[in-house]
Amino acid sequence: MLTLSEKNIENDTPFSIVFKPQGESPWWSDYGDELSGIVAKVLYPDHPLTRHLDLNGIHFTGAHKLSAPKGSVVFIEAQDGTPLLYKISHKGKTAVVINMDPSLNDFFLSPWFPVIVHSSSLHLVGRESKLAAVYSTGDIFTIPGAQSNAEIMFPDGKIESLPCGSEIHLLKAGTYFCSSENNSWTFGAALLSSVDSQLHTIKVDSESELATGWPTSLWLLVVAIIVLIVESILYHRRKVG
Repeated sequence: MLTLSEKNIENDTPFSIVFKPQGESPWWSDYGDELSGIVAKVLYPDHPLTRHLDLNGIHFTGAHKLSAPKGSVVFIEAQDGTPLLYKISHKGKTAVVINMDPSLNDFFLSPWFPVIVHSSSLHLVGRESKLAAVYSTGDIFTIPGAQSNAEIMFPDGKIESLPCGSEIHLLKAGTYFCSSENNSWTFGAALLSSVDSQLHTIKVDSESELATGWPTSLWLLVVAIIVLIVESILYHRRKVG
């Protein structure tokens, strides 16, 4: 079960999305004054939680100065480092905290409101994307599943038990093993090169590089003229001879 709330999390559901954090709470600390002139920065633009968000349409109006607790994963922050969107787990519950007041500027009516709620919901329950076979070192891996624990074996042989939905920073290259009650996964982390691995589309600087030389149509025209001249000469020789 997942709940959507404001100001604080006061329920026993395993997953929550909370807007407009307020006061003191185990989900945030150092609550302070309202921020002004916010310039938001996405720290993980390719993450499923932020991949479809456009900061030009989300201004985080009503955000307050606060700190994310230790162990949180901050996805969007303000220019002074204040977290604007982050994920945190506490006492078996997981929440996405969105530091803004959705009632200001009628954000409830904005098309970005359902987008941010939908992305957060899918991410919390671990259904936002399929697992890749290999990741780049430094990427964040989300343990699939919900409401259970999983064991992670790191490349150095260390084994750690973490709740499903937790974030793992893939800081070491090698093979990772992840297993939960019903599933198991094997994936790798490597120093992928965007050139050698061709992770991105090759871009051509200009069209002139592809359009060099004589066009085929011109060569066909030249051949047709030559054939016409030869046939004309042969025809007149037969007529005269």
